Amino acid sequence: MNTLETLVTNNPQTPLHSCMDAAFLPFGRVLKDLPTGPMIEWMQSQVSVAEGTGYQRSVGALEDLPGPGGRTWKQWASSVFYGGFPAEVGWCAGKNQRLNAFEYHKASEINIACTDLVLLVGRLQDMKDYSHFDSRLVQGFFVPCGTVVELYATTLHFAPIMTAPEGFLDVVILPLGTNAPLEKVNTAAPGEEGLLWMTNKWLLACADSKPAQRGARVGISSNIEIRI
Repeated sequence: MNTLETLVTNNPQTPLHSCMDAAFLPFGRVLKDLPTGPMIEWMQSQVSVAEGTGYQRSVGALEDLPGPGGRTWKQWASSVFYGGFPAEVGWCAGKNQRLNAFEYHKASEINIACTDLVLLVGRLQDMKDYSHFDSRLVQGFFVPCGTVVELYATTLHFAPIMTAPEGFLDVVILPLGTNAPLEKVNTAAPGEEGLLWMTNKWLLACADSKPAQRGARVGISSNIEIRI
């Protein structure tokens, strides 16, 4: 069996597909023919994979790597993908098998898989009153190493899931400032305001997750663990 077939066999409780399948269309799209080689090489040689999940939102060495059309990746993301808005290029890496939370941004996010990984996603439209999400609606998508995907602004997502014991490596591109700390967070505020967790980041957590322990609003019916 290939990796996706193994994941499907090991996780009958969670729908798992390829990001190339039509099932991915409500959540995002695959961006093809982009020069990911130097980025994968940098990530695999420079980023240490540890237990849990690490995140750096803006990494100059990644931002300056050669990207599409003779531009750097940051220049391409800013001038082409975000239409003139400044962008940041960072990474997420670790050893993770659990959903733990859902976040969304008021802009698309680009993920560049530098190892095979799985993205667990949901639709913002299925979140009830900004306070509850039924985990039975979660779907998983296998993203092979080297694949670039855009996640739409209405796609709920969080840290990738590893597909091998060695962990995962993922490049994350977002509008500049996304995930920077806020001066004040008020999770008791009504409605969507109570989900605002960091700059341009709204978050709903599972009860048994680290974000919940830090005070994030809890509202996902149950956590999901992907067996590899």
